[in-house]
Amino acid sequence: MSEKRKDSKGRVLKDGESQRANGTYEYRYSDGHGKIRSVYGKTLEALRKKEEAIQRDMADGIDYTAGEITVSELVGRYMNLKRDLSESTRRGYGTVINRIKESPFGEMKVRTVKLSDAKTFYISLHDRGIKRNTIGIFHSVLHPSFEMAADDDMIRKNPL
Repeated sequence: MSEKRKDSKGRVLKDGESQRANGTYEYRYSDGHGKIRSVYGKTLEALRKKEEAIQRDMADGIDYTAGEITVSELVGRYMNLKRDLSESTRRGYGTVINRIKESPFGEMKVRTVKLSDAKTFYISLHDRGIKRNTIGIFHSVLHPSFEMAADDDMIRKNPL
């Protein structure tokens, strides 16, 4: 009978889990495309929380790694699908996209964005003197972008 693998504190490790030489923990799994992925945690408890989230997302068909793109990359993908826009609309959207790219909100990972993050972003725009209608244009770009991400199973639900 084989002996169960244990970490340095004597706790039994599950399949895919291992303890690295520096004391951190690693969980290796195969994503939906057959590629081996790894996530890391400083503690076994933190690692197991990440494992649960990954397994829940995989069971629901959510592509965990697809949510790793940034908000600005997601908006770029969405805008590449838009056709038949007038030149003035495209120019206005271009300004919005550039402001999103320059903001900290644009650098966030799509799967980590929460409703409070979006509200904070909209409030920061207002505080910088951007008018309500212009903020509405930001929303008219961001909301369908996140809706596309939810439809493509990158995220569980649209935070906007």
